[in-house]
Amino acid sequence: GLTIIDVGANRSQSIVSFKTILPDARILSYEANAFFGPVLSEVASWFENVAIFNVGLGRDDHRAMLHVPVVNGKYYWEEGSIRPDNFEKPWVIDRLASYGDKLIFEEYAVEIRRADGLLTNTVADIVKIDVEGAEMDVLMAMEDLVSLSRPIFMIENSDWENVTAWLNKREYICYQYLQEENLLVPLKEACTNSIYLPIDYSGSMAAIISR
Repeated sequence: GLTIIDVGANRSQSIVSFKTILPDARILSYEANAFFGPVLSEVASWFENVAIFNVGLGRDDHRAMLHVPVVNGKYYWEEGSIRPDNFEKPWVIDRLASYGDKLIFEEYAVEIRRADGLLTNTVADIVKIDVEGAEMDVLMAMEDLVSLSRPIFMIENSDWENVTAWLNKREYICYQYLQEENLLVPLKEACTNSIYLPIDYSGSMAAIISR
């Protein structure tokens, strides 16, 4: 079966989606936010070949501070980020403002591990990244994985220009999935949800879309 690297597992949405479509896949899920630990462990118990790691992936081994927005007393755990500058982006400011008018941040220590160190000799078919602004921290530590595997990348982009430029240099092309048309189209402008395929990808487009 396929091997999927799930970086930023959050509440396990991706695990459930991948296992629904690709039940035989092996999934390695990484999530630094301890708040999601219990639900991830519970969901992993529903399936075979799902491993949960309570660490984030980045450029090196270190302890970081996770910044969690709290609006009008409500914690938005799923929007926590180890990158404070992520909260300075206009669309993030607007989104948080739409939740309410009293915004503070709580900080929690989390463990980050170097991606290539944890994934030594791992051959991956798909890498999903959803890390609220820390995309480049993850990608820049995946040189070995990219060279070895040439995986498909599915990225929720807060840093589209830098992510796309980095992957372009490694001969990847950016696509957007159009759900109504059930179609992948090349993408040349910023988009939150992006799919990156190796330029020499020889698999079935239909198979990718079905994912």
